[in-house]
Amino acid sequence: MTGLREQITEVRRELAMRRRVYPRWVAGGRIVQAEADLYMERMQAVLVTLEGLWDAEHPRLDLGDGKRVG
Repeated sequence: MTGLREQITEVRRELAMRRRVYPRWVAGGRIVQAEADLYMERMQAVLVTLEGLWDAEHPRLDLGDGKRVG
């Protein structure tokens, strides 16, 4: 099973990838801007949820990347 830390790392990676590719996809007509915005909003919400779970389980720890969660 994939742990919470790994899930957070993966969602962050996915968000970074979407920030790079969505503008090209919108420009190329693959998706419309409203779709891209919605997908980014949803994935950001996933990240907030996972970081909240991490903070609840580890109130005094960060994720090892210098970013304090919570």
